[in-house]
Amino acid sequence: MASHSLTAYSGYSCADPECRIAKVSNLATFATLYSDTMYIPNYFSSTGHKDNKTVGWDFWSDLMVINNLRPAIESGHINLIDLNICRECTKPYFESVDTQFPKALIDELEDYYIKESQISVKRDGVFGKKMFDIKSSLYEHGSTLIVGNSKVNSFKLGNLSKKQIKESGFIAYRLKQSLADMRYHSITSNLIGTSFITDNIAQENLLYKHHQDNERMKINEALKKLFFETPIFKDIPLEKIVEIRKEETESFDDYRRTLSTSLKTLIAKNDEITSKIVEEYYFDIIKPEVDKLDRKIRLTKKTLMKKAWRNFSIMGVCLGTGLALGLPKSALAAFGTVTYAGQTIASIFEAREQSPEMQLNNFYFIWKINQEKSAELNK
Repeated sequence: MASHSLTAYSGYSCADPECRIAKVSNLATFATLYSDTMYIPNYFSSTGHKDNKTVGWDFWSDLMVINNLRPAIESGHINLIDLNICRECTKPYFESVDTQFPKALIDELEDYYIKESQISVKRDGVFGKKMFDIKSSLYEHGSTLIVGNSKVNSFKLGNLSKKQIKESGFIAYRLKQSLADMRYHSITSNLIGTSFITDNIAQENLLYKHHQDNERMKINEALKKLFFETPIFKDIPLEKIVEIRKEETESFDDYRRTLSTSLKTLIAKNDEITSKIVEEYYFDIIKPEVDKLDRKIRLTKKTLMKKAWRNFSIMGVCLGTGLALGLPKSALAAFGTVTYAGQTIASIFEAREQSPEMQLNNFYFIWKINQEKSAELNK
């Protein structure tokens, strides 16, 4: 189950369409490369409750975003889900979540983010209206501008003190929004039997505060960094990834099983999963195996080409001798197989790529997709 922020849900992440599309494209790749099914909030479930001034733009933006998820949705790797939860039926789940994240913890995090945040009051360069300029890791891209908020009139132009930042309520609101999002997603995850994954920094801090030993959470963190920050795959059409996963079912299962096992070893050795640790994991564990497969293919190609040139030379001598001796055309036609030699080599080479020896490597699936990436770049 992916959080609102990870799915670029309107109101929870950057509103720029290009930014939203880039984010969900990474999410779709992640879902296709690792999960059986990833559940994400239905973008249109709240459309009818939005302000009429923005509903048209939000709806059009959501359509553009969801269109980029289409291959993953059609293949069943991503499912849209409505978060319409009966509060009475799920009361025990809410109580459980609220017990894990008490008010004292929220207050502690609020104090932390107030100290690291900067908020100033400025005038916009067009109409001269006062606005808030907020710099905080709680906001995507680390900053945001808020125009038209009535609170702005309570503050003078310039930087706000830490006390004024607290009075503005922006940090508390952002934390409460993150907590509310996480509560619903965590409960939904429990109900449908899935794990919860997020890129929201406040939610990550809340989870780490109480679940440092949670194996699933740390694996999700490692996977997120591996696919979103390293990443293993980039600039490969989602349709192609879906196609290869369908064709290479066994190879995919081997790769995912190996990835899960090796990541469990990784998190057992580290209390915190950092980008550096995941990057080292990729270069120490995954890349050497992919490079090994590359070397096998290069060696095979070199061997086949040597044999081909030797056969070409023999055929050339035979053809030349035949012409010198004045042999009939029907006899020379027998050497016409040389025309198909290149195609034969290509067929053998392709078969070598699909050989059991290659496919037995647990990271063959990754290698196969990277081959498609090379093919795309060479077009």
